[in-house]
Amino acid sequence: PNNSNIVMAATQACQVCDEGVEARVIPSKTIPQGLTACMMFNPEESFDVNEEEMTNVLSQVKTGQVTFAIKDTTIEGVEVKKDEFIGISGKTILCSNPNKVETAKTTIESMIDDFTSIVTIIVGENVEESEVDEVVLALKEKYEDIEFDVKNGGQPVYSFIIGVE
Repeated sequence: PNNSNIVMAATQACQVCDEGVEARVIPSKTIPQGLTACMMFNPEESFDVNEEEMTNVLSQVKTGQVTFAIKDTTIEGVEVKKDEFIGISGKTILCSNPNKVETAKTTIESMIDDFTSIVTIIVGENVEESEVDEVVLALKEKYEDIEFDVKNGGQPVYSFIIGVE
């Protein structure tokens, strides 16, 4: 479902499927989790093995987002200003900055650890190609051993949706 609010409804939908139809929910709560779970699917494996593999990988994915603030506020010590870009990791607001590129770099850098091997960046509709290039080039320079995979998501509201594995 890629959304924690939908997991229960999706599970209930599986329970009312027609007899003979096997359906299960991989409880992904974010788009990066859902994408990673999909990549784990192996048509050569059984339904049970696929469910286990796809579910187990969810905990290995960190999700971040860059969006804009709709009001001034302070949350957990972070001063957020209306119309600035905010960097979010999980459910934690990391930063507020008028520059979306700097916000993206700060957010991604805070999510990278010694075990990171790939960062997926899903680019929103309000991001210029030059801004994407600036983010990726700066990160590639700093993290030579990490693969950066950029996809055009075209999503509104979120300038960047980030998956770190």
